[in-house]
Amino acid sequence: MEKKAATVKKPAVKKVAAKAPAKKAAAKKPAAKKTVAKAAEVKTAICIQYQDREWDSKALVQTVKDIMKYDMQIDPKTAKEIQLYVNTEEDRVYFVVNGELSGSFAL
Repeated sequence: MEKKAATVKKPAVKKVAAKAPAKKAAAKKPAAKKTVAKAAEVKTAICIQYQDREWDSKALVQTVKDIMKYDMQIDPKTAKEIQLYVNTEEDRVYFVVNGELSGSFAL
């Protein structure tokens, strides 16, 4: 009888995949504030022309503020809304301030 060489089986070695290092929790950044872009305000200029004469809307508004300050003794900074009505046939400008105060002046 022949002796068979004893084969010793080595225990199977399990290959363990190297674990990725634990990721640190990313530092939370505060959420960026969402800002709503406002539409750029359109600059306007109105010029009134009649029979070779011309008036600028800014000059007419300034005249109303001067009337408020010097004639009516009212601070023009209180004006929130100024409405102008230009009547070229009568050569007058009628105005209403804040829906309450009214008056007129010659062009």
